[in-house]
Amino acid sequence: MLLVVEHSNVDAVPPQRIAERGDGTVPRPLQRDDRTAVDQVDRQVAATIVEYLRASDASMRVAQLRVLGGAMARVSVEATAFAHRHSRIMVNLAVFYQGPADRDLRAAWVSDFTAALRQGDTGAYVNFLGEEGPARVRQAYPGSTWDRLVAIKDRYDPANLFRLNQNIPPTIKGAGQ
Repeated sequence: MLLVVEHSNVDAVPPQRIAERGDGTVPRPLQRDDRTAVDQVDRQVAATIVEYLRASDASMRVAQLRVLGGAMARVSVEATAFAHRHSRIMVNLAVFYQGPADRDLRAAWVSDFTAALRQGDTGAYVNFLGEEGPARVRQAYPGSTWDRLVAIKDRYDPANLFRLNQNIPPTIKGAGQ
């Protein structure tokens, strides 16, 4: 079960029904990783989150806080592809939209919401990225992490066969696009 808070009502909803609307249609999710990390959630940050969620008229809008740290933070940044081990709390924002015109409105809401929460970290979490382009993929893998992944790509996939993802292109000239 998921706990859904809408205005002042709290209801338990089975996961398979979370996206249903009264008319039987299911809106499309827009999940942009204007992901941000915050160091703390104080009263002001909490109030901002509630304000943005209440201000939206989207059929579903989400602010998900993921507390990081613990064992994950004790692993060296160089040990894996996930390099944002210093972040304390990851915030993921998502919203449903109804067609192309509504998508732009909802994307603007996510961007504005992210800007209101940003406390300095502009990294990206690759599993939350949509179609935001190569620059955002690069933010998911900062510094030496990117270099290590490019070296792996050069060795095992120089033709860029596996590119229909959040692609890390090989450095070899003439590789597939």
